[in-house]
Formats: sequence, C-alpha cells, structure tokens
Amino acid sequence: MFLIIYTSVIATTMMTLFSYLYSEFKNEKFKEPQLINILINRLPNVSSSIGKNNVLGWFIHYTI
Repeated sequence: MFLIIYTSVIATTMMTLFSYLYSEFKNEKFKEPQLINILINRLPNVSSSIGKNNVLGWFIHYTI
C-alpha cells in the first residue's frame, strides 16, 4: 500500500511540474491547484472567497 501511495505522489508531482512548465512556456492556465481553487470560488454555496494559491487546491489535487 505504501508503494502505491508513494508512486501516486511522485507521479502527481511530475505531472504538476510538467503542467507548470508548460503553462509558463505557452502562457496558458494549466496549473491544476489554481484551477481547482477558481472552480471552488465559482460554487454557489461557498460563502467565503479563497485565493488562487490556497492550500485547499493543492490538497484536492493530490487527493484525487
């Protein structure tokens, strides 16, 4: 079980690193944690606003 979790974290980190590099190179929005935070802000039942760099986006990104 540890090996599966470890491999998943490494794979997600590598995917995220690629997304951030590609995002900077193409000047596009491919930063998954930031996109998740933007989607959270658009939810109708969310009363408080969170920033693009909130830890919640990172948590959800790695949890998925």
